[in-house]
Amino acid sequence: MLVLSSSDLDKLRQQFVASAGLIVASLDDKIEKDEVDHILGVLANYTVFPTDFLNMISESGKVDEIFGDSIQKILQMNPGERIPMMQYLIKVGLANRDISKKEVEFFFKIGEELMGLSHKEVVQVLAEQITTGFMPELF
Repeated sequence: MLVLSSSDLDKLRQQFVASAGLIVASLDDKIEKDEVDHILGVLANYTVFPTDFLNMISESGKVDEIFGDSIQKILQMNPGERIPMMQYLIKVGLANRDISKKEVEFFFKIGEELMGLSHKEVVQVLAEQITTGFMPELF
């Protein structure tokens, strides 16, 4: 697979973006085009063939495992990525211009349990993303 960077950290970020995106997008039981477009847009920063990479992760049967491993390894290498990773999760959840209770619960669970964020930090990131990038679908 042709990639734009070969660093170990960038490989982990690529895995996180794909697996996290798939998980968040599927929380409301349907993966929508806006969500996929957002995931592919971010993946394009890491690979020339983002669709192929996303399909490879999706078809691996190990999306949850890749997600958990990538979070753990990224944070071991660079703990400062906790907030940007949480921002990404929320942006995928907001990409379809709708946010569900299940998605919000997921953000808190992952933020607190896997990323080591406090409840208040998750609230702050969620509020920031909603106020700066959320355009609800009114009709």
